[in-house]
Amino acid sequence: MFPKATARIEIIGVDKPYKFEILVKRGIIVDEYLESRVDNYYDDEFPFEFFKSYVDEDGYVSRTLYSGGAPATLRKEGEHRYLVGYYSAPDEFKIILLFEDDVVITSKVVKRRMFESKMTFDLTGVDLSSSKSGVGVVTEDIPYVPIISKFIIRVVLTILVELGILALFSYRSKRSFMLVGISNLVTQSLLTLFMFIAHYTWMSYFGALIILIIGEFFVFLAEMIFYGLKLKEHKKGRAVLYGFVANLATLLLSIFTIAFI
Repeated sequence: MFPKATARIEIIGVDKPYKFEILVKRGIIVDEYLESRVDNYYDDEFPFEFFKSYVDEDGYVSRTLYSGGAPATLRKEGEHRYLVGYYSAPDEFKIILLFEDDVVITSKVVKRRMFESKMTFDLTGVDLSSSKSGVGVVTEDIPYVPIISKFIIRVVLTILVELGILALFSYRSKRSFMLVGISNLVTQSLLTLFMFIAHYTWMSYFGALIILIIGEFFVFLAEMIFYGLKLKEHKKGRAVLYGFVANLATLLLSIFTIAFI
């Protein structure tokens, strides 16, 4: 019903054929349908006999075979780029490369932080002539600059909209605008922060939308009460009505622009 976490992994520094797989920490189980799970693997020639009994020193096993019953799709998107997809990319795993000469290379434990994760497994300079575990460098791409810029734009745009509506309600004093501006800087920064966390680490746009709706409920109440008590330029009823209209407008704006997070 909802988006599933993914991880796109690119292999760097390897120039000979290999089989790509990820390992998860589960026990090997007896399952008569085990061989049918290789249908979710990117290659028709899954090294079944090897992974059927393979357990590394930390108890990690093949995700394709031992995903716990859920589908564990692994697709190849480029020469050295793989998509760990449906059902969901695990939060913690290892990368394993199996070469034709029975050399096995595994990464350290990878902890996925992003909901739609992009990673590189860099094996540049690693001797691939013999098996090694916990080698290479796995890096997850976190787009700090786009996240910060979008965060600032959303907060500033929301404040400007609410200040514009404040003017439409015939508020003119500097104190009123300062009060609304500062209160929105606090509430909208917190709300946007949790929306971004939900979007990038939890459930993409659905997560952001859920947080937006829940968060705006509390923002509605807090700001309507606050404005009713603190906006003295007009009667309390107008201040409360302003708080409702302004937050309704920014809620609708946020819903229609949520795809731009």
